[in-house]
Parts: sequence; structure tokens; C-alpha cells
Amino acid sequence: MDSREHDALQRKQRLALLECISSEQMVVVSMISSITVIFILHHVICALAYRSKGRKVNDVNGRPPCPWRIPFLGNLHHLFLLKPLLEHQALAHLARQYGPIMRFYLGSRPALFVSNYAAAQSFFQANERHFASRPYFKFYDWLLYGHHNGVAFSSYSPRWKKMRRFCILQLFTPQRIMSSSKILEEEVALVVNDVCRLCKSSEDGSVSVNVAHLAHLVVSNIMGRLTLSKRMCDTHAHGETLIDMFKRTNDAIVPAMTDFLPPILGPVLDFKSKWRMIQTHKHIDAFWTLILEDRRGRQDSADACGDHWSHADFLGALLSDKEVMELGDDNIKATLMDILGAGSETSSITIEWAMAELLRNPGCLSKLRNELDKSCQQEDILHVPAHLSFPILGSRWARKHVLLSSSSPSLVSSSRFPSSASGTEDFEACTETTSSLRCPSYVSCSQVSQMPYLRAVIKETLRLHPPVPLLIPRGLSAPDEVAEQHGFEDEAILFLNAWAIGRDEEVWQDPELFKPERFINEGSNSSRSSSIMRTLPFGTGRRRCPGMPLAMCIMELTLAAFARNFAWEIPTIETQRTAELDMSEKSGSAGTHKAKPLEAVLRPRVVR
Repeated sequence: MDSREHDALQRKQRLALLECISSEQMVVVSMISSITVIFILHHVICALAYRSKGRKVNDVNGRPPCPWRIPFLGNLHHLFLLKPLLEHQALAHLARQYGPIMRFYLGSRPALFVSNYAAAQSFFQANERHFASRPYFKFYDWLLYGHHNGVAFSSYSPRWKKMRRFCILQLFTPQRIMSSSKILEEEVALVVNDVCRLCKSSEDGSVSVNVAHLAHLVVSNIMGRLTLSKRMCDTHAHGETLIDMFKRTNDAIVPAMTDFLPPILGPVLDFKSKWRMIQTHKHIDAFWTLILEDRRGRQDSADACGDHWSHADFLGALLSDKEVMELGDDNIKATLMDILGAGSETSSITIEWAMAELLRNPGCLSKLRNELDKSCQQEDILHVPAHLSFPILGSRWARKHVLLSSSSPSLVSSSRFPSSASGTEDFEACTETTSSLRCPSYVSCSQVSQMPYLRAVIKETLRLHPPVPLLIPRGLSAPDEVAEQHGFEDEAILFLNAWAIGRDEEVWQDPELFKPERFINEGSNSSRSSSIMRTLPFGTGRRRCPGMPLAMCIMELTLAAFARNFAWEIPTIETQRTAELDMSEKSGSAGTHKAKPLEAVLRPRVVR
């Protein structure tokens, strides 16, 4: 190789080296630039947030104040800046700065948040009829049965009024609740009896349970028998329980970005969640279709024989009503999902919170037991149909979720579960042979209705821990007319922050303390407090939950049986003591649960 070629080769090597160094430098420079931009944006946002703290952004049209917002996100960044507060807590914090009626943009969609009692009262007196509908969200079509079926999410229309009136007459009147009291008492007594049997067979006379799942088992089985004459923990179509099906539905619920972001961005971000919800809906629809087909076949056979047992439950009433049938099967399926889903989840959440508060406040638990012991007989006999007297804690769902420990696993073996548990028979179709169930301390619906302290405990729990802190949003009934007349924006959504209203210092003395006595003691605020708690946790006005009377009866009966029949302890493996019980919250699609589920050791209590 001559010197000329050698020089050319060296030049090429130097150029290649310089290119490598340049590319590496470019990568480093690019990384530094990106970090610098993120750093600057972070500090700009924090500086703006600090400068805007406490500042109200008023509208020229006199609309409620609004926190500062940014393009596309609206005011959502405030929720991120206030982490780890949950959404309802963060909005209550913002309401202290911007007022009890606050405008808040969920992306590009305007919303109104009402956060104290006086504001809620004045606002609804003037505008409740305008906000009687429900806003439209995409997941209604993707996961559920649209915006015009059912009672919970349906728009305000004659169709909705008809279904709401039908549900009230068939399930929620005092006469209906009284006629259904035997079902409530049987399910509560059976669970209590099962737990007592497990305790007696264990080595130390106790059993450890997940309280939320135990309460959910009781409540869901009650609702299942009232609506379908089937327990929800029983296996139905596709070998799946109703509880499993509702869990699948709740897990699939994700807010659709299309509802809050511009049309270009929303569909791209929603692709995966939309596909998942559509697939879940297909599974849900097949589940309900099989149930309806099975019931129609049984009903036709029963009618041919002159037997009308199949009309005794809510589904039978739906299928035998001509006006309801004209609305279509999708409306029936949506209504069943609303009744079963909402009724089971919210009541079981409240029972868990109530037991947690009673364990944190032993004095309140002692007062409740004194009232129960005075009102109930020491031992009562409950006569139940023979086909019900089997261990319901033997069901697959209960074995998996309720029992945390038991030294006698054979008692919850599926081999002891009778064939009727497979869901092939309805309760009303079974024989009427009865057997006597000696419940340790049987509590009846008529007894709990005469216990003021028990009801006060439930009300105080609902005040501190509403199962749905931000009540289901409302939409404008006639957007064009109302928006122009009252200054609301066309797509405005109304949220009622029940969590913040329950802690309103202008209404409640010591709002953070658990004091059931506030609903019993006669005083200047007693009637006012009672009127608030009769409405807000269940909504208010035209959209108030129609199932409130039944829910209160179920919660009171279940809590009374749990408190009277068992001595409750926090497991010794926990480092926490009852006074330090973790009461933090966790948001979910079905309500606000305890962040750490309540686990307790239960022992049969000797009633004197």
C-alpha cells in the first residue's frame, strides 16, 4: 500500500469516527433537550398552579367560578396535582377555594359540581327539573344496553318513567318489602348459621372472614331471589355465577376518552378499551339471553299446567306485563342489571364500612348490642323450606372469597352442596316442605324497624362513607332551551358530591367523627339532619334511587345479625389495633370501598 492510499484510508477512518461521535452527541443533545423541555414545562405548570391558588375565574355571563384550565385536558390536571387525594376528595378541596357550585371541565366537556348542603338545596329548588336526565357516555352503547333502556342510566323520557314506576310497584313499596321479609330473614339467618357451624367445628372456635365479601354474599343472594328466584352465588349460564358476571362488567368499565377529548384523539386512545367492552357486552348479553329463554320456557310450561309460580318474582312480573314487553328484551336485561348490580354493591359496601366504624368505636358497638338484646328474644325458631337448609358457604364463590381460614374445610366442600345449587331449579318451583332452623339469635324485619340506634348507625355510615361519593351524573333534560335561558352550557353535566356534603361543617358538628347519636338526639338540627340523610346518599328529586327503602331494610337486618350473633376481632397477625384500623378509601367502578378490605375473626357471641 503506497502512502497515498494509506492517507485516504486514514481520512475515511477519521470521518467514520467523527460521524459516530456526532451521532452519539446528537442522541445526548436530544435527551438533554427533552429533559430540559419537560423540566421547564413542569415548573411552568407548578408556577401557574401556585399563582392561581385560591383565584376564582369568573365568567362574564355570571356563571359559577372555574379553576384555570389548559387545552384538551380542561381542568383534569388539578386532580393529578392533588394526588393522592381521590377524585371526590380533590373536588371537595377545590370547592373550598372556588365555591360550593363550581364549573369544572372534564377535558372539553363542561361540568358543574355541587359540594355543600345549602348550595345543593338552593340549586335543586331552581334547577332540578332541568337536570332530570342522564348525560350520554359511549360506554352505555359499548358495554351496557344503550342510553334509553333500564332505569339507572336512561335519559328522562316517558319510557323511563314507565319503567321506574313499574320497579317501585313490584319491588320497593312498603307492602312489597313486607311481603318479601321472609326472604331477607332466611338469607341472613342461613349465613349466620353457617358461620356459627364453622366456628363450632374449628379448633379455637373462630373463623376468619372477609367482611365485604360476606356482606356481598348475603345482599346479592337476597336480590337474586327477589328478582330471579335464584341465589347470585349459584352457577347459571356458561357455568358462571351472577356475581362473577357483574364483576366482569365492573372490571370492564373505563371512561371513554371520546366523551371528553376532541374527535381526533378520543378514538385512538379508546381503541383497546372499546374492544374489551364490546367483547364483554357480547358475553353479558349471551348470559341474559339464556336466562330469559329458560324462564320463558318454564313460564309457558307452568301456564299450560295452570301453575303461576313463575309470576312471583320480579322477572316473572316483567315478562307478564304487556307494556314492558313492548319495550323489548334489551330493556328487560338493562333493568335487571340495574336492580341487581346497584342493589348488591352499594349495600354491601355500606355494611363493611359500618362494621369497620363499630370496631373503631367499641362504645357504639356496645350501645347497638344493648338495643338488639333488649328488642330480640334470646333464641327464636325460624322455619325455612327444606331445600334452603344447606351450607351456602359451600358455594364456589363463597369458598373462594369469604372464608380466609377454617380448620374444618370439609364443611365447605362442594360435595355437600345439593344438586339444586347448580341453578337448574328455582326456589318457588321447589317443594314447600319446611324445616326448623335454630338460629343463634334470629332477628326479624319487624324487630329492626323498631330500633332507632341501629338506623342511626346506618345513617351515620352513609354520611361519612357514601358508597357512591359523586352521585351518578345528571344531564340537561332540554339542552337547547335550558342552556339559553339559564346560562348553562349545552353539554353540561351535574355532579353532586355527597362525600363533601356529608362533611359540611355548617350542618354537622364534628363532621369527621362517627357519632350515630346525632340522628337520635332531639335538637334544632335533628329534623334537618334526618331530611338530608333521607335523600342525599341515594340521590334527590326525580332521580333519587327508588330502591332506598329496600336497601335500608337489608342493611339494617344484616348489620343487626352480624353485631348480635358474633364477637368481632381484628386478626392477631395484623400489626394494627382496632383503634388504628385503616380507614382509607379506594375508588372503584361500583363504589368507594375500603382500600384495605376489612378482615375479622368471628366467634359466636353468648347473648345474655
